[in-house]
Amino acid sequence: MLSRLSPLPGRGGHLPFLTFLLAFVLSIGGGTVYTVERLRLEAIGFHTEVTAMQARAFEDQLTQSLNIVDLMLANLVTSDTVEQSPAALGAYFQTELQRMPLLRSLSLVDAQGRIVASSNPQNLAHMLPLDNYLPPAPTDGMAGYLRLGAPWSGRDFADAYPVTAQRAAEPDSGTARPEH
Repeated sequence: MLSRLSPLPGRGGHLPFLTFLLAFVLSIGGGTVYTVERLRLEAIGFHTEVTAMQARAFEDQLTQSLNIVDLMLANLVTSDTVEQSPAALGAYFQTELQRMPLLRSLSLVDAQGRIVASSNPQNLAHMLPLDNYLPPAPTDGMAGYLRLGAPWSGRDFADAYPVTAQRAAEPDSGTARPEH
C-alpha cells in the first residue's frame, strides 16, 4: 500500500511541485518588477512636482526683482532730487544696488543702445543690440520702461557677450564654447 502513495518512477511526480515553484518564482519576479516600476514612476512624479515648485519660486523671485527695478526706475524718472547726469545716475544706481543683492549692475541705455549711465563705469559707452528686447519698443515714442533682452554670458556688459546658438556658454566655466 505504501508504494501507491509514492510517485512512480518516470511518471513526472515532481511536475506539480516544479510547476508550483515556477509559478511562485514568476509571481515574485513580476511583483518585484511591478513594485520597482511603480516606485520609479512615483519618484519621477514627485521630483517633477518639486522641480515645478522650484521653478515657480525662481520665477516669483525674478519677477519681484524686476518689479523692484521697475519701481526704482519709475521713481528715478519722476524724482526731482536725483541729478540726471550720467555720473550722478551711476552713483544713484550703485546706492540702489545695495538694496538689490541679486543684481550685478544697473545700466541705462539711450535710444541707439549705447549705455549712458551705469553702476559699473566699465559698462559706459558699450553698444547693446536693442532689437530683440521684450516687450517690443512702443511706436508712440514712450520712453522710460523696463525691457529684457537675450541671455548674456558674463557678469557685466563690459566683460560679457550675447549667448547664441553659434556661441553658447559653458555651464560650469562661464566661457564660450568653440564654434562648430
